[in-house]
Amino acid sequence: MKKSLLFVFIAIMAAGILVAGCGGKSPETVVKEFTTAMKAGDWEKAALCLENEDTTILQKDVANEEEEKIAKQILAQATFEVGSATITGEQAIVNVKVTSIDMIRIVTGMMTELMSFALSSAFDGSGENQDNIDAMADQYLKNSISDPNAPKTTTDTTVNLIKIDGAWKISADNNEFLDALMGNIGKAFPE
Repeated sequence: MKKSLLFVFIAIMAAGILVAGCGGKSPETVVKEFTTAMKAGDWEKAALCLENEDTTILQKDVANEEEEKIAKQILAQATFEVGSATITGEQAIVNVKVTSIDMIRIVTGMMTELMSFALSSAFDGSGENQDNIDAMADQYLKNSISDPNAPKTTTDTTVNLIKIDGAWKISADNNEFLDALMGNIGKAFPE
């Protein structure tokens, strides 16, 4: 009887851990699991750490497979230092240092090179069309982010978490952190 009760207890605990995903842990652990999943390009596992567990929020700016591949390349090169949490009731803030590819420098370099090319082709009569320029931009971006010596940037940021049903989840208001993960690409392409 005791063995069967122990077995049932262990089974219930194991099921609870599986259902909780990132949830039943400290805020720091949730952030570590989220950043590890993002670095691996595992959107589903990362989504378990979010307040709404929605993978589409992680892929909202990824329009196609090629853009997803680029996003995964950027994330794969990122590193994270998760600091301590400040907990106030049902909210927590975790300090994180994110080092990632410097997309601002890459985009600036790409624009400089493309402008030079566009100007020279305008004056030499070669008449390069927009498709060729787009293809060059794509290739420049791919080459730059896959370069092991790509420029890096370090951003000190925070991650906001909320407690939902006793489990810590990353809240939806973390745009600065998500931008840092992607090499501050949002600053390179402001809306």
